[in-house]
Amino acid sequence: MKRFTILAVILMAFGSIEAQTHSFAMWLSGGYNNHNTKIEGNSYTGHGGGNIGLGYDLQVNNFMLQFGGEFQHYASQLKFEDFTDSIPMVNTQGEAYKGIFDFENSREKQQFGNAAAVLKIGFVTTNPGTQFYANIGGKFAYNIYGNTHTYTTVKSSGIYDDIIGDGNGQIGNMPNHDYYTGKRDYKEKITLNPTIYGSVEAGLQFTDARFLGATPRLAVFFDMGFTSLGNKPKDIPDTRLINISDNDQFKPALRPRFYNAQTDKFNTYFAGLKLTLLWSGDNTSYCHCIGDQKAKITKAKAGKGASYTPKRYKKKARKGKCKSCP
Repeated sequence: MKRFTILAVILMAFGSIEAQTHSFAMWLSGGYNNHNTKIEGNSYTGHGGGNIGLGYDLQVNNFMLQFGGEFQHYASQLKFEDFTDSIPMVNTQGEAYKGIFDFENSREKQQFGNAAAVLKIGFVTTNPGTQFYANIGGKFAYNIYGNTHTYTTVKSSGIYDDIIGDGNGQIGNMPNHDYYTGKRDYKEKITLNPTIYGSVEAGLQFTDARFLGATPRLAVFFDMGFTSLGNKPKDIPDTRLINISDNDQFKPALRPRFYNAQTDKFNTYFAGLKLTLLWSGDNTSYCHCIGDQKAKITKAKAGKGASYTPKRYKKKARKGKCKSCP
């Protein structure tokens, strides 16, 4: 009972505070994303990502609260070291030989889409014009789609024990015998378990500016997520290759290495720029009135002879450009 009483008092206090703003918020963010897990012989280069979200924003004096939902699209990339693989094979004449496949410029790109709930609290200055703000919070994201796509360049050749060839029995550069250099790619679906993010954001709120009828914010942000693979195969083949040929020929491409990680768990990092637009019932800027300290500072910066009178600002208030003078 005491808890409900305390909560009611807090809500009544917020309701009695005059300097508060309720806003409908929309945000758009973009930047660099990277998924990081333990895979030997590879390097993470990362890729781009973006979010779009809708929510509610509350500012009470210096306090700010924001919650809502967002759609997330992230991409990341692995680069593989060049390698060579050999496979015992038999040609159409029944002759045994060893297939040699050189893999170069190999990479794997992952893409994920999530629906996330967002909750943040923070601080905002109350000076007129451009204000500084910072917030911190969390996100809970549910994966709705995902895929991993490998790309590589393959140089094919063959070694016959009974043929001299290039000096060691190796024959290549014969497209009619499937010995050639070509690009290959292979794609698989992938899913993630729910992701929990920690999120920090800091930037500027432009109370005297309007963009699409809203108060804009521009900020930098950093999100760090913790998740794990949702559909990792129980039995992962020992070979890194997969045959993508639609006939009897052997046409190797690369299997996804993302499944070959030493652990199912991994982190995701997302950093960049964020634009937030706020539409509020009282979508007006601050009023600078004579006798108010903020107005004195403004007048001092403008220099002698500047005209700052309550009448002028009350006139602006009627146009919706400035809050009424106290």
